[in-house]
Amino acid sequence: MPELGDNFSLEQVLSEMNSLGYVATELGRKFPSEIEELKEILKKYQLTLASKFVGVIFSDPELREKELEKFSQWVDFLEKMGCKHVII
Repeated sequence: MPELGDNFSLEQVLSEMNSLGYVATELGRKFPSEIEELKEILKKYQLTLASKFVGVIFSDPELREKELEKFSQWVDFLEKMGCKHVII
């Protein structure tokens, strides 16, 4: 459901997470895609990035290279954000 949560701004969600005592969050669709911008907004609300779900189709040989490349890009992004795990 892509529209789920559209009535809440990213700032409202992060602010409420902070007020509830959360220290980390998974990457959501409303989050900035630029690393420095993402780091800044998370820092503003005293949060870190825990991880992100990355859907990967390893079972189809025809898609394997493309899927591995996409996965590698996410691993690089998450590593730069300080994440130690990827949710697959």
